[in-house]
Amino acid sequence: MRSLERRGKYVLLTLALVIFASLNSVYAQGEITRKFGLTGFFQGGQTTILVPLWLGDRLTVAPGFSLLWVEGGTTNIGWQVTPRLYFSMNRIAPYISGTVGVILNMPNGGGDTTSLILGVGFGGEYFINPKFSMGVEARLNGAVADISGANNLSITTATAVHANVYF
Repeated sequence: MRSLERRGKYVLLTLALVIFASLNSVYAQGEITRKFGLTGFFQGGQTTILVPLWLGDRLTVAPGFSLLWVEGGTTNIGWQVTPRLYFSMNRIAPYISGTVGVILNMPNGGGDTTSLILGVGFGGEYFINPKFSMGVEARLNGAVADISGANNLSITTATAVHANVYF
């Protein structure tokens, strides 16, 4: 009787592994089509909303928007474009990315400034299913603060997490 129970457990375990392997191979076959998506990108205290547009099986270009408003303080509005090139499209999809953007800083006391942002990153997405993923990214960002004067250059590292829904 114990032998029969043990065989049943092995059969169930084997069946589960076969199902898991077949699900993973569906990702590798490139049968899933995505046209665009919606991404919440969380980096420190800043949140950016991106709309990734799929230009092929492994390339996206995502325009983005961010807003930071502090009552009685300052308002920052940012626009950016972030391309991503995926190395592979499996359940875990590593990628490299770039970012070009502009941030408008408008303090309440005046003295508005415009900053140019450039960045490169490496990250990965974990696809929970073909249309939803979570990811993490490490970045190196450079900024030229107040591009009218072009005298304040900063370089920073950053990490970000993101959630993605694709359609």
